[in-house]
Amino acid sequence: MTNPAGSEQDKIYYGIDDKPEFSKNLFYSFQWMFFSLANVIVVPAVLGISLGLTELEIAQLAQRTFLVSGLACLLQIYIGHRLPVLEGAGGMWL
Repeated sequence: MTNPAGSEQDKIYYGIDDKPEFSKNLFYSFQWMFFSLANVIVVPAVLGISLGLTELEIAQLAQRTFLVSGLACLLQIYIGHRLPVLEGAGGMWL
């Protein structure tokens, strides 16, 4: 069954130039941070274990993943599409 036009689900809460209030922004920031951390931490951990790396090598891989993800994000913000999109390891989606 389809929703009638103009239902509660179709409502747009913020316009293109609107900003949510501080409490919602804070919640959304933490939500995005936890998603980003999970994406950047899980892939090096799983990959390191499957490759038989030592704990030190897994930690180094995770550090390098953080560094490259941060640099890629900054490049996208200042040079690329200007959106703060996470450029993390692609293995999370496999």
